[in-house]
Order: sequence, then C-alpha cells, then structure tokens
Amino acid sequence: MKYALELSTHSGEHLKAGADFTKARELSGGNSEAISMTGYAWALEGEAVHARNVIEELEQLSTQRHVPANSMAVVYSALGENDQAFDWLEKAYRERDVRLTFLKTDPKWDLLRTDARFAEILKRVGFG
Repeated sequence: MKYALELSTHSGEHLKAGADFTKARELSGGNSEAISMTGYAWALEGEAVHARNVIEELEQLSTQRHVPANSMAVVYSALGENDQAFDWLEKAYRERDVRLTFLKTDPKWDLLRTDARFAEILKRVGFG
C-alpha cells in the first residue's frame, strides 16, 4: 500500500494521494510517518496552511513520543523550504534514522536532489 500511495504523489495525482494518506493515517492509529505523508501531499497540492498544520501536529506529537526527524524533513521538502528540510535530514542522520537508507531511490526526495547538501548526505549515509 505504501508504494501505491507514494506512486500516486509522483504521478500528479496529489488529491488522490492526500485521500489515500488520510486513510492510511486513520488506519495506522496516528503513525508519525502516515501523518507526515498527509502533510507532504497537502504541500504538493499547494495547501501550505494544511501542511504547516501537520508540522505543528508532529511537533506536538513529539512531546509525547518519538517522531523521526525524517517525518519533518519530508513535509518541509514538499513545501520548498529546503533549509528546514536539510536541518531535519541532518538530525535524522545524527539519529541514525534507518529511513535514510532510501534517500537514493525514494522519489519523495526528488525536490532536493539538485542541492549539493543532498549529495553530501548521500555520501555520509554510504551512497557516495
């Protein structure tokens, strides 16, 4: 299901992806990755206010339990706020977030690939 959800965001079907992620969020019981992907879809759809609400929700959730830095980075990336996205990716690297092993191939990160900081993170993760 995750692959199909991500595929729909990268084929221009952002609205369908948003609905799919909302459903995944409900089914996951509040999983931070499902929540962040909802924000990612909102941001890609140009709904920055909704995406920022998701960021606030994740920040609040982080006061109760661990929220992977990767979850924040993906929303900031989709908002086009690259500095914040890279700050969170750096934190994910310091936390040794296993999700970074998908950086090289995961299309969620396509918006950051042309930035030299992305190549540096890939190199440090072991893909360089």
